[in-house]
Amino acid sequence: MKNIVTLLIFALILASCGEKKATKKEVVPVQKVEEVTKTEEVKEVPKPVVVFTVQIGATKRKSKLFSSVKDVQVFNENGMFKYRVGAFTSYKEAKAYKKQLQQKYSGVFIQAIKDNKPISIAAALK
Repeated sequence: MKNIVTLLIFALILASCGEKKATKKEVVPVQKVEEVTKTEEVKEVPKPVVVFTVQIGATKRKSKLFSSVKDVQVFNENGMFKYRVGAFTSYKEAKAYKKQLQQKYSGVFIQAIKDNKPISIAAALK
């Protein structure tokens, strides 16, 4: 009986070792690639927009002096806080708005902004 049990265990070991799991390889059919001959139009990259604002003041420290002005924007440039209003696409519009503000604030001037940086009016008008 001992021999039969030993033979059965040996047969089971051989049977389990002898079985190999077959790995299936996936066959992917080759697809023909078509050449693209259509030429697409290249779109121009838009130029950065120039915006004209009217600066009504500048201070070394942030101040609430101009906080009552409607739609005032505060810019921190070169250690100065600059207070500007308006965002016009044309110099003519900014000039007309500047005239209105001159009655209330002295020393106002037009500042051109491109890429969030001030530029000269001459460069903006080119």
